Amino acid sequence: MEQIIDLSIGSVAIEPSENMRKYSAAVCLEKWGGYTSPFGLTQLRKDILTNFSHNFSSIELDNVLITQGATMGLNLIYQMFKGESILIPDPGFPLYSESAELYDMNVYRYRLGWGSDWEQTISDIKVGLEQGVKLVIVNNPNNPNGFLFNREQIEIIANLCSEYNVHCISDEVYRDFSFKDDPVPSLVDYIPERTFLLYSFSKSYAMAGFRVGFLIHMNKAYIKTLSLYHWRTMMSVSWQGQKIASYVLKHEQDFPNHVKEQIKDNITYIVDRLHEHDISFFVPEGGIFLCLDISKLHMNSIEFEQKIFKEKRVLISPCAPFGTTGEQVIRINVALEHEKFQYAIEEVIDFIQSERVVAK
Repeated sequence: MEQIIDLSIGSVAIEPSENMRKYSAAVCLEKWGGYTSPFGLTQLRKDILTNFSHNFSSIELDNVLITQGATMGLNLIYQMFKGESILIPDPGFPLYSESAELYDMNVYRYRLGWGSDWEQTISDIKVGLEQGVKLVIVNNPNNPNGFLFNREQIEIIANLCSEYNVHCISDEVYRDFSFKDDPVPSLVDYIPERTFLLYSFSKSYAMAGFRVGFLIHMNKAYIKTLSLYHWRTMMSVSWQGQKIASYVLKHEQDFPNHVKEQIKDNITYIVDRLHEHDISFFVPEGGIFLCLDISKLHMNSIEFEQKIFKEKRVLISPCAPFGTTGEQVIRINVALEHEKFQYAIEEVIDFIQSERVVAK
């Protein structure tokens, strides 16, 4: 069967450590756990407090809710704001807008990167706030374009959210993959009382498929309400996944750095190769993706996705679903093992070169 290489999915395709895999296998031989509390296992919540409490002035177990991945956390928060207006990044994770439709939410967007300067971004945010939005999403670093808000920019957004009395979702699933020296700033640093911190183990610890994430908020009553939504929607998160998440927080603390170094090596490789072939791209400041500008190929991102898969058996992600600015942009996952990644990139470059000839 012809090999298919997937550069489209938003997960880390780098093997977890052997110890983590052995522990994952051993968990199923332990005493069977069954359903857990909708809040999540106490031990995992304690481990989260140990690793994330420095982001807050004071949090306890009742401020933490384990969710079936960050996506479920997002949907639980949306249930709290059903029928309200929301402000999301453009480009942004497609489920920001798609899930909002399920809860009758009005969606406003703020342009970010890809030719939009900071003044334009802030102008869009102010317009949204003036329209009466009740919830603002900040994804730092951004999926798909790798834009990384600096501390000053986060502070400006935080001040605006306070001024307009709105809540925020700080989507931090890529927080461990910054290519700058300073820690990734968070809205929690400025307005913790207004911010839902959202996190997933899928990226930093290569646990995609286990469906384990969490959210934190300073208001325990909010977490209690969200736990009830969680129970009525998905009951609880698998006890196996939660125990593995607890394990990686204690014993795999260096794994995110291991992943980041491989990502940086892959980015160095692809950037050099794209420069050599004069292919336009957007330099990411963080995250696990690199985006290419395909505007000179006389095809949109959906057509590119379909054609390269047919000819090269390589899957990429078109950026049209990410917002109004992605029609001529494709997203490539750079969090793969080196050898497979380099082979796939050569196939992508060869495809683009052949399409350039056709476009002339």
